[in-house]
Amino acid sequence: MTKTTSARSAPPKRSRIAGSRKRKSRHLKYSWHRGTNRGYIQYPKQCDGRRPQETLPGEYQSDESIAAYEKSLAHFIVHGTPPPWVKWTPKSEQPPEPPTATGYCTVEQLWAHFERYRLPDFSYPEQCLYRSAIRRLCVLYGDRPVDTIGKPQLREARQLFVSAGNCRKTINGQMNRLRAVFQFGNEEEMVPDEIPAKLQALRPLKPGQAAENAPVVAVPMDVVEATKKHLPQEAIDLIDVLYHTGARSGELYQMRVGDIKKKADDVWKYDVRQHKTTRFGHVRTVRFGPCCIEILARLIDGRKETDLVFVRPQPTDYRNRNRQTGGKAWTRDALGKRIARVCEQHNIPHWHIHQLRHAAGTRVYNQPGSTLAAAQAFLGHHRPSTTEIYIHPEDDLADELARKFG
Repeated sequence: MTKTTSARSAPPKRSRIAGSRKRKSRHLKYSWHRGTNRGYIQYPKQCDGRRPQETLPGEYQSDESIAAYEKSLAHFIVHGTPPPWVKWTPKSEQPPEPPTATGYCTVEQLWAHFERYRLPDFSYPEQCLYRSAIRRLCVLYGDRPVDTIGKPQLREARQLFVSAGNCRKTINGQMNRLRAVFQFGNEEEMVPDEIPAKLQALRPLKPGQAAENAPVVAVPMDVVEATKKHLPQEAIDLIDVLYHTGARSGELYQMRVGDIKKKADDVWKYDVRQHKTTRFGHVRTVRFGPCCIEILARLIDGRKETDLVFVRPQPTDYRNRNRQTGGKAWTRDALGKRIARVCEQHNIPHWHIHQLRHAAGTRVYNQPGSTLAAAQAFLGHHRPSTTEIYIHPEDDLADELARKFG
């Protein structure tokens, strides 16, 4: 029985300069665009972060296409840059945008400056929140000068969040991020002094003016155990360590073997390099007890110091579309979606990974003789008021107190 091939399958590649290997050149790859049946070249990332792309003339593997590829390849080998006939202009050579009539930059120009010089200081989740906040304002007033933005414009941008169904706490936080962008512009002398004061005068939303988000509660451990039965061992180990340490999930995703320090035989510690409160100068240390040490000792055995401790599982099926993620670091979405999928398939109550931190704080606080200070030290908070959000007293304790004093 003969094997049939598709009429659109890519023929073997050939080039006189690069040779006949599968990847013909270590410099540039001659690629095939299925939709147009034409060849193209994806140039390496340049110093400003861009990756120029050149679409070659003629059909894929035609003499005209091969000749154009070899011409571009020869130029790149000699000069190390994309050829001049590729329509690409580095950012450093682009003409600056003209100032507005008032002499101040536009909102989009202010955001571009903030995104380049200030945004990298924040964590990735915080960067996403900043981009979401400025997107609403740019939709309405992106081309307007910054000196024309005040309370009415900020109120209209806030209304977009309200119409989208965001909760009140999220909306107030996004407004604070917009104020921070304009405050940064004022420090850089791009925004007049009176603009940050005008934006600060807009009062935050009060209860009832927007949707309220349901409070996060501790996840019952019987639900966690039911979920773990359908998860791979790599995810189970991560969930167990999160519960026994009360750490944030992002703090353990980045942990490497060399970051773990043995403080004692029954206590190990991990100094987190990048965490939620790094920008405030706070130090975060996660401590591991005997339960976690047993798991970590198995995971780091025979590993290099630069290896990640918690990695995603390797798929058993080579056709799995996520086969490239095997052995890579976990992310919030990767673990959260896996848990949500298991809960949906097996009729388990839905829960998310951050509820483990609430469960850990509640477990410590409800121990006999425990105090709020103990839960605060366990969770690594700097203010007791923050710890109060994470602890949920048991109903049995309240019932017992009612019997005793009521």
